[in-house]
Amino acid sequence: MFPSQRIEIKKRNKNWITSGIITFCKHKRELYNACRNNNGNQELLTYYKKYSKILSTVIKEAKKLNYADRIKKAPNKNKTIWNTINIESNKTDCSNTIRALNINGTLTNDGQAMANGFNEYFLSIARNITTKLNKHSSDKLDNKTPSH
Repeated sequence: MFPSQRIEIKKRNKNWITSGIITFCKHKRELYNACRNNNGNQELLTYYKKYSKILSTVIKEAKKLNYADRIKKAPNKNKTIWNTINIESNKTDCSNTIRALNINGTLTNDGQAMANGFNEYFLSIARNITTKLNKHSSDKLDNKTPSH
C-alpha cells in the first residue's frame, strides 16, 4: 500500500461563483463535448460560441459585483482595492526563498555568500560569452588577412 501523504489545498476566495455559474459552466462543458463529437454541425458550434460569450459576460458581472461589494464593506478601501488587483492579475505573495546554496561544493546559508555566489555565476556567464565572441572575431580576422 502507498504511504499516505498530506496535501494542502489553498482555499480560493471566489465568492462570485454562484450555483448558477457552476450550472452554466457544466452546460458549457457539455456543449463543448457535443461540438467535438459533431464536427460538421455549424448550428451547434454557433450556439456554443454565443453561450460562451454570455457565460463570460455573466462571470465578469459577478466578479464586478463581488469586488464592488467587498470594497464597499472594507474598512481600508485602498488595501482592499490593491488586494483585488493582485488577485485578478495573479500576483500573490511569493514565499519561495532560497535558504541555502551549494557554492563550489560547499553548502552555505549566509546571505552575503549566496549573493556573491549568484554574482560570480552570472559574471562567469558574461565572461564566457565575451571570450567566445572575441575568439570568433579574431578567427574571422585571421581568415581575412592576405598572405604575402
